[in-house]
Amino acid sequence: MLKSERIKETSAYVFIVLITFIVLQSTVVVMHEFTHSTAAWFFGDITSPRDIIWGNFFTMTG
Repeated sequence: MLKSERIKETSAYVFIVLITFIVLQSTVVVMHEFTHSTAAWFFGDITSPRDIIWGNFFTMTG
C-alpha cells in the first residue's frame, strides 16, 4: 500500500469517526433533555414534555 493511499484511507476513517461522534453526541443530548422534560411533566412543573428550551444545537449549550 502506498503512503498516499494510506493517508487517504486514514483521513476517511477519521472523518467517519468524527461525524459518528457528533451524531451520537447530539442524540444523547436530545434524549437527556427529553428525559428532564418528561420528569418535569410527571411532577406537574410543565404542561407538556415537549416544552423543551433546546438552546443552541451547534454548541450544545443552553
